[in-house]
Amino acid sequence: MAGRPPDDLAQQFAQDTLTLTTHELAHEYGIAESTVRDWRLFCKRSLDLEVGYGRPQMHFLDKKEDPGPMDDEDVWALMARMSAHRDIERKAQDHLTVALDEPLPHGIALTGDWHIGVEGVLYDEMDQDFNALAGLPGLLALGMGDYAHNPKARMRPGSSLYRMIVPDPDQQYRMAMHQTRKLEGQWIGLVKGCHDDWDSQLAGFERVEAMCRSLDTAYLGHGATITVRLGDQEYTILARHKYKYESSINLTNAQRRGWEQIGQPDAVVFAHLHHTVSHKEPRGSQDVVYMRSGSYFKWDEFGMKIGHHQGQRGVPILILYPDKHRMVPFYGADMEEALRFLETERQYYRR
Repeated sequence: MAGRPPDDLAQQFAQDTLTLTTHELAHEYGIAESTVRDWRLFCKRSLDLEVGYGRPQMHFLDKKEDPGPMDDEDVWALMARMSAHRDIERKAQDHLTVALDEPLPHGIALTGDWHIGVEGVLYDEMDQDFNALAGLPGLLALGMGDYAHNPKARMRPGSSLYRMIVPDPDQQYRMAMHQTRKLEGQWIGLVKGCHDDWDSQLAGFERVEAMCRSLDTAYLGHGATITVRLGDQEYTILARHKYKYESSINLTNAQRRGWEQIGQPDAVVFAHLHHTVSHKEPRGSQDVVYMRSGSYFKWDEFGMKIGHHQGQRGVPILILYPDKHRMVPFYGADMEEALRFLETERQYYRR
């Protein structure tokens, strides 16, 4: 009978249904697949035998086989090549050398902690200062970080958003670029600050690097040692937004520790505390300058909360000489006097 297996094959057929598919059973017994289904049903219902359906009835026509793991040496070599390539692509540099062709005194203006986009910033005063600095012969500039306020609700209380007058970080950095372009061609480089770094932490995006590309200047990342070659002299400057060992009592404590731990440069310039500092002292056989740029963020809620600290406007300026190893630091509030002094010294050297 077509609807049932021969008696001598029933037991074996039922056992084969546990491991073979309908297609395989039809091939094995030389019957149609419809007959296989009839035999399976007869064995189960009439003979009370255990039957199954074999493996899942799914056939891959072009499934990729596992190639197995790559050779460890090959993987390591690929990693090394990619890392070397990424180092070449990496824009941030922790050492920079700048050669100044004109053998006259030069000034370096330090400016940072603008916090553009939030209320409480001295926007008019910043505009005035940058207009005064723009295009002055012999005047260079260093960006010290925190150019936009750039609040992140996940990292700061959401209430910080309510103090924004320009909430969009893209527009905040656009306005930062509006000011930095006034000094285009004068920037030695830009350092990344805390608020700038939040984009890196949350999204892997380097806004300050993009600013530097637009300005065609050096991107100094979290900080760099800058060598300035001027006339017969060579000066080294350690520039960072902040460093370990910050103190609200001694505003040059971090600079002193930085001098000890990072190459003993001629000058150490930081930002971050929203107060301006200009100080020179002897250390060993050299004079060392410690400076800190001020801030245009006068009404800082955090500073007011922890100690009634207001942000201190100011652009400290460090003047370097070409014929003797001499540095003259000017306090941030004395920017106008520093600019007049620089102009007078350059005229004197021309004579």
